[in-house]
Amino acid sequence: MLAQLASDYPEDVRVVYRHFPLTSIHDKAALATQASEAAGVQGEFWAMHDVLFEQQGEWAALSVEGFQDWLVERADELGLDTDQFSADLVSEENAAMAQRAFDDAVNMGLPGTPFLLVNGEYYGGPRDYGSMESIVELLMIDEQLYTDCPPMVIDPLKQYTAILHTEQGDVTIELYAEAAPLAVNNFVFLANEGWYDDVSLRLPSS
Repeated sequence: MLAQLASDYPEDVRVVYRHFPLTSIHDKAALATQASEAAGVQGEFWAMHDVLFEQQGEWAALSVEGFQDWLVERADELGLDTDQFSADLVSEENAAMAQRAFDDAVNMGLPGTPFLLVNGEYYGGPRDYGSMESIVELLMIDEQLYTDCPPMVIDPLKQYTAILHTEQGDVTIELYAEAAPLAVNNFVFLANEGWYDDVSLRLPSS
């Protein structure tokens, strides 16, 4: 889901992933972390990451040794060099990284997984794609907000109209620039900036 968001909003969404191997309750948590990193050496971090999550029910009951063999089989299916993967999987550097990931998460006070931050703030709401997309859209709007009045782009002595395109036809609105120059100027400025582009409007049926 996060990968899809990043793909759909390449200029606005960046996914930063950090491991939190719950080694205190899962005997294979560290090895799972090391597997993703070992696959990452060959450019397949997310492929192994996804396999681990999607097939957790298959490997959760395995012994640590059985899980290691299982991982090598998955690496082979992903087209990885299994000899390199096997060596990277249990390397001292990789094992130390998994331990640091656990220690850092504990020291930061993370309560468990999954733990999601959005722009540095904890998010505990729904995690379906639609909900997350709505958050992205709201954050994008927030970044476009103006803190000062826009420059004057209208002539208060001229007549202005706006046309709204709706599902039930066009609606023409007269803008009284002479009576409300600031309000009309704000509207025209934002329209020129594209603020109202592709905004769906639905009028009540008569």
